[in-house]
Amino acid sequence: MLTTQLFFDEDVTALVYKDKPYSERQGRDTFNDNDGIFDQSLVLDLSREDKGYLGVISFDVQSA
Repeated sequence: MLTTQLFFDEDVTALVYKDKPYSERQGRDTFNDNDGIFDQSLVLDLSREDKGYLGVISFDVQSA
């Protein structure tokens, strides 16, 4: 079992929040700079894909 957290680049997040449905919300309350568990190495590398973004992750799993 694996539990992890991924983060998004702030510039990409700002662009996403300009479009619906996110633009209809009050706004964000957490940013990478003030997130107590933020880790730059966990920022997901994204590319534009049609009208959205594509992120690919891979995990190296080793049996115990």
